[in-house]
Amino acid sequence: MVGTISLVDCDGLRQLLDFFHVTEYLAKVAWAAYPQKTGQPERQQWLHDRCHQLKHEPDAARDILTEMRAFKRKRKLSESVRGDVLSAIRYFKNHLALMKYSEHVQNNLPIGSGVTEAACKTLVKQRLNRPGIIGGYNS
Repeated sequence: MVGTISLVDCDGLRQLLDFFHVTEYLAKVAWAAYPQKTGQPERQQWLHDRCHQLKHEPDAARDILTEMRAFKRKRKLSESVRGDVLSAIRYFKNHLALMKYSEHVQNNLPIGSGVTEAACKTLVKQRLNRPGIIGGYNS
């Protein structure tokens, strides 16, 4: 984890942002796509479509960034939704090079850090809960 960026380091050469972390930004931006209170099904579909796009289309992050820039020009956005859109635009713009999910999916490489984090937790727990270790580790 680097600041608020969660990185998946596949082989020391290729890095990308944790996919779940990126989807958290997109979930907030979905409110700009469908700001109506009754727009929940449309927001969910928009989010699903963008996640699929990120996983399977090479320039998806750039295309989504373009779409988000159009959202920021909508007049009827609340201040909080507009702020979320601006945060997501900044995040995507600053990290485009770390959002090559389709390349990783195509090569069967991980796009999330959950498996690695779970493995680390398991190893630490095993090492600290050995006989003779005082205090142990409580998760």
